[in-house]
Amino acid sequence: MIAEDQGLTATYNQLKDAAITTEPIQRLRALHDALDRAVIRAYGWYQHGPDGQPLRDPDGNPIPLDVPPYGTATPQAQAAFDDEVIDRLFLLNAQRAQEEATTARQQAEAHARQAPPTGGRGRGKKKKPGGTGNDDDGQLGLL
Repeated sequence: MIAEDQGLTATYNQLKDAAITTEPIQRLRALHDALDRAVIRAYGWYQHGPDGQPLRDPDGNPIPLDVPPYGTATPQAQAAFDDEVIDRLFLLNAQRAQEEATTARQQAEAHARQAPPTGGRGRGKKKKPGGTGNDDDGQLGLL
């Protein structure tokens, strides 16, 4: 809100106040709603019926999660939306963590299969006591 020389905190306080209906705040609310809807679509989050399946419109398309109008929704509607989003983010985080753990385990197993066996590979032959380490029986070093 450059025109009013106003910072973010004051702007968001106005944005959440349904009594404020100035054109810049209404425009910012519309942008906020559009961003929320774009994020919901990007995550592929849909409304679900009691059976857990996505609800569909008359054309058979899944219905995106309902986004309440920012700053003018009832506190209950906003809280329900916030809770739903947070629940879905926790679930998504758990799924990603499981996928990462599976990938790390698979990579470790693949690396272990490619690693040389233990026991000195690449170190050369062990020297015999009193020997020179040559490919003989070690006796040349004694004469």
